[in-house]
Amino acid sequence: MAIIRARRNRAKFLPGELFAEPGWDILLELYAAELGQRRMSITSLGHEADVPPTTRLRWLRFLEEHRLVLRSNDPMDARRVFVRLSPGAVANLDALFAATPAAEQLL
Repeated sequence: MAIIRARRNRAKFLPGELFAEPGWDILLELYAAELGQRRMSITSLGHEADVPPTTRLRWLRFLEEHRLVLRSNDPMDARRVFVRLSPGAVANLDALFAATPAAEQLL
């Protein structure tokens, strides 16, 4: 997604700490996974979203409490947990991006 690339490029020119929005970064990565029909483990989400482990887990709990993400155990590996956006979160993000001009999405 262009918005994810644009967000990462900011840190090339300005201190990354200026743009710390881990909840939004997690939602964007999960949305990209949804659009790409990819499953995302909690571990891989942390690497993709560039969010430290403790912050990632704290935000996932918050997003789960607000019914934005769903967790599911990997039936093949009991150590792995998958996370995805809830159907309502997907619908809300679809609506947000449909209502937002492309240039604004990069800000």
